[in-house]
Amino acid sequence: LGDATPGQVGLLLLCSVATLVLNGSIFWVTLLPEKRIGHTDIQATNAIATLLSYLPFKLGLIFRIVVHNKRDGVPLLTIGAWYLAISALIMTNLGPPVLASLWRGGVDTLWWVSAIGGAALLTGMMALVCLPLSGEAGMARIHRWLDPIPLRPLHTFMRTESFARMHAGFGMLAHPWATLWATVMRLADIAAQTARFVIAAQILGIELGWESATLIATTYF
Repeated sequence: LGDATPGQVGLLLLCSVATLVLNGSIFWVTLLPEKRIGHTDIQATNAIATLLSYLPFKLGLIFRIVVHNKRDGVPLLTIGAWYLAISALIMTNLGPPVLASLWRGGVDTLWWVSAIGGAALLTGMMALVCLPLSGEAGMARIHRWLDPIPLRPLHTFMRTESFARMHAGFGMLAHPWATLWATVMRLADIAAQTARFVIAAQILGIELGWESATLIATTYF
């Protein structure tokens, strides 16, 4: 960094801020169908949790849970459903680019079609699967499917507030605009990470083309 130009340092910081804001926005938009929290509040929480994630003992994760539960009033099981929804979106958003990278071994037309088209297709399919299971109608449908199973503890649990809070995850993933914007921002984050790798390599005097940087950005996460 001492040998880098002010422009290179500025661009590196800009990419870091971009990925921080994009990831905070993904958290915000995913929860939005079930609970509205101030966008600035989630960005601040995400920034601190991201810093704490460099420390051991999963302090970043613990910090997120405590803040969103105590300050924002999000029930613990809803937070669990929220994190599962985020994880599912990561799989549908980043799975296709990773598989395309393993398949093609480089960035070409088929890579772009497979990566972006695959992410859109898988995320859309997931939303369609979750749609019939979301909301009050989805809850009633789940009861119709599972009530015939002769398992009393299951029936008791399905009628608890805890199950209702966990059920919120279907509503998050079934919301078309939430899943769409989360996917768009995840792909934008890949672009920001790609630029970040290119700039860092330039500072170190390493030859790293955009194609290689794209492969790294889609797989390192």
